[in-house]
Amino acid sequence: IGLNATVCAWAKGEAKIRRGLNTTICSSAKNKHSRQLETLRRESRQVAMTAVEPGCAKYVEIMKVPLHPGTCTKVSEYMLNDPNGLEYTQAQTGNISATSNLYATEEGVETIVFVSEWESKEEFEAYSVSEGRTNESWKEIAKSFVLPTKFVGMEPMGGVTHTPAPGGKAIGFVVLVEMAMLPNSAAKVSQYMLHDPNGLEYTKAQQGNISATSNLYTTEEGVDTIVFFNKWESRDAFIAYNDSEGRRSNESWKELATHFVGIPTITLMRPLGSFADEITPRET
Repeated sequence: IGLNATVCAWAKGEAKIRRGLNTTICSSAKNKHSRQLETLRRESRQVAMTAVEPGCAKYVEIMKVPLHPGTCTKVSEYMLNDPNGLEYTQAQTGNISATSNLYATEEGVETIVFVSEWESKEEFEAYSVSEGRTNESWKEIAKSFVLPTKFVGMEPMGGVTHTPAPGGKAIGFVVLVEMAMLPNSAAKVSQYMLHDPNGLEYTKAQQGNISATSNLYTTEEGVDTIVFFNKWESRDAFIAYNDSEGRRSNESWKELATHFVGIPTITLMRPLGSFADEITPRET
């Protein structure tokens, strides 16, 4: 099976999971208090920057890049093996971690998601205009990208200490969940995720979890949004976690979900390289 068929078929299989997650954490509440958004932003920034220590991420950047048909293998090989790929990003001053992940939309469009954590926004900005992101090699691979790409810059809740995967375990599955919050909810949601036993602590304690972070950003419309970014050993491990008591029937989690508004955006991905055994040199 070619890479296109493999990734697209995998993505279609995740659609049921996506719909199930939406049913679990959707809220029908509407945002009727736009005048309170400035207060919300101020609260979220205050909580987000609390207890940030050296070596922790203070800025997280997500870039979603749709690819032109037939370019997925080329881009994957570049990011994994070229000196200007992930290796270049990870070597930059202030970088804490950098990953590339792959998914296919329901329309079959292959998309790469770059996620990088930085000690400061300024160091990310310096990286984005550095030689390795403006040279001819990068310009050539960028021809495979379908413009415009989507950039989201975020502040992690409380800072995110980067630690290697326990026992060197390989990342097999990545989940990105974006949820808008009701006005005056950011502080409560942040405190819950950082300090409640059913928050990030619960996710990180699950079998097969490698890392879990919560991040904040504000949309162009002024809506503050929380982003959960989780790495897992396998899809099965994530499904077991999603069906667990702490995420299905726990009353404190249900109460927290009342602070979210609208339908969440859920992206289920695999890290680049996880399809290596399914790709032969003659496939494109």
